[in-house]
Amino acid sequence: MARLVGPASLCALAVVLPTSSTGQRADQPPADSLPTIQANDNRSAAGTLEDGVLELELEAALAMWYPEADDGIGLPVMAFRERGKPLQIPGPLIRAPLGTDVRVSIRNSLEAPLVLHGFVTSSGTDTIHVAAGDTRHINSRLDKEGTFHYWASSANSTLRDRSGAETQLAGAIVVDPPGRAMDDRVFVMTRWNELPDTTVSPPTEERVVLAINGKSWPFTERLTYEIGDSVHWRWINATDRAHPMHLHGYYFRVDAKGDGRVDSIYQPADRRLAVTEDLRRGQTATLSWQPPFHPGNWLFHCHLSFHVTGDLRLTPPAPEARTPHGTAQHMAGLVLGVHVVPREGETSTSPARGTPRRLRLSAGLVPGRYGPVDGMGFSLPDDSGDDEPTQHTVPGPPLVLTRGEPVDVQVTNHLSEPTSIHWHGLELDSYSDGVPDWSGSGTRIARPIAPGDSFTAELTLMRAGTFIYHSHLQDIRQLSRGLYGAIVILEPGQRFDPATDHVFALGWGGGDEEPHIAVNGDSTPPPLHLAAGTTHRLRFLNIAPAGGLRVSLRKDSIPVTWRPLAKDGADLPPSQSTSRPARFFIQVGETADFEFTPPAPGDYRLRVARRSMLLRVR
Repeated sequence: MARLVGPASLCALAVVLPTSSTGQRADQPPADSLPTIQANDNRSAAGTLEDGVLELELEAALAMWYPEADDGIGLPVMAFRERGKPLQIPGPLIRAPLGTDVRVSIRNSLEAPLVLHGFVTSSGTDTIHVAAGDTRHINSRLDKEGTFHYWASSANSTLRDRSGAETQLAGAIVVDPPGRAMDDRVFVMTRWNELPDTTVSPPTEERVVLAINGKSWPFTERLTYEIGDSVHWRWINATDRAHPMHLHGYYFRVDAKGDGRVDSIYQPADRRLAVTEDLRRGQTATLSWQPPFHPGNWLFHCHLSFHVTGDLRLTPPAPEARTPHGTAQHMAGLVLGVHVVPREGETSTSPARGTPRRLRLSAGLVPGRYGPVDGMGFSLPDDSGDDEPTQHTVPGPPLVLTRGEPVDVQVTNHLSEPTSIHWHGLELDSYSDGVPDWSGSGTRIARPIAPGDSFTAELTLMRAGTFIYHSHLQDIRQLSRGLYGAIVILEPGQRFDPATDHVFALGWGGGDEEPHIAVNGDSTPPPLHLAAGTTHRLRFLNIAPAGGLRVSLRKDSIPVTWRPLAKDGADLPPSQSTSRPARFFIQVGETADFEFTPPAPGDYRLRVARRSMLLRVR
């Protein structure tokens, strides 16, 4: 049994590994009596398109879903299919040009009523009721370009309230520009859960599966791109939770965001760069990126640790597939593997680095940091040659670096357990990225940093901004206990001035049993002194294992204004960098920079969720 503990206001989740070979409860139908569901890679559009009309026959039925290995544990769930074809998760892809008329018949082969959403009819409604055993006919028109989705429930639930077998009733709708088919991929995220069974003693705990296009890591699709490829992705969150999706090694451009019914396609000047993008319940996003160099293995994953923990696995990996602490053990759920390779016939070369600056970073225990629970922190030993680690802190010391200057960081592990450090947001060589038994390429794959051992990460600093270094192994445990820190990269010639440049590292404090929000490692941070009339840069980063946070700044309960500067280390477009009330939402894995000029002396209150910090302006 594996139990994950977190505050209910952030992300409380319990997972129990099945004890039977089928994973079925006694009240579930036998697996051999149900058809098998196929994972849908969303490469083929459903239906028949002719003369501007798309004819489509959908059917909803109960079948067996195998979110891991095809011969692994099966889960009886409801799913869609085209009539006469296999059931699929996600449901059949509906894709056609703008202006297409869609004629859909929906057959409900379930033993319960079906409530379908996503197809807007001529009457303006998108809620269609189909009785058990009945068939309904729908006429709809694709009159808006973008990314959308359809979904259903068997109990007229909201997307937020769906649970159990009905959670996989979802599919993508893509409306292309007239006369132009897009070269892209479509990904639908789904979440299945089985509520605790209180009729048995002791009661069972909740089981959860999170999937991308019908599969959970490490069984999700592996994507391969060549250096220089233009990559376009459409993402749909058909789950009941938010998912901050993070790309290792590269920036992506956010081209559009939607809510499933309306898609906002941004003008070129308004498209921003990011390495983490929050997809809330029912949201969609169109992302574009290009790998200019740095071939190797990369990840795209949800940054909520509870959504990618290895404890989500229905079955443990086979003995021959196990590695000491690799991704096959410590990750599952919403993870995609990305391989970037040189173009055929070409030899890839990374940018020249020059003579690197050398830093030594030590990871070790912080005894009694959380009362009976020891913390985990970092220190930066000096260059005296003394190998004894200095005092470790939570969070670790900020690494203040300069754009364009190569830096080698030797990380030494003084903990009693393995660790691995990810350089979040940096565009660097894959081998240094920090995902154990994954980062690198070919036979040169990085391993965890064993106790007493060290690893040298070669950092390439391509842009100035605010970034994060943090553990990428046993994330819930090690992040909860403080194994993270900020990276501040300055432009050449700039110097870091702590009187006007302020870092706020947001995380959990108290260990992994009863965590709470901490600012710079403290749940009651001391006052910060600022000068009135002086422009300050406020750098925020959220590296808690889970939980997006609302942040606001007020003076005497009155909001003040600030100007957003950057997200994830990338400057914002001018249209998004204008003065506004000092409040925002920061999701896990995001950084955000603001420019703030206190208009007058006095006490200002920086509030992070339910925690507050005093900014004393003189």
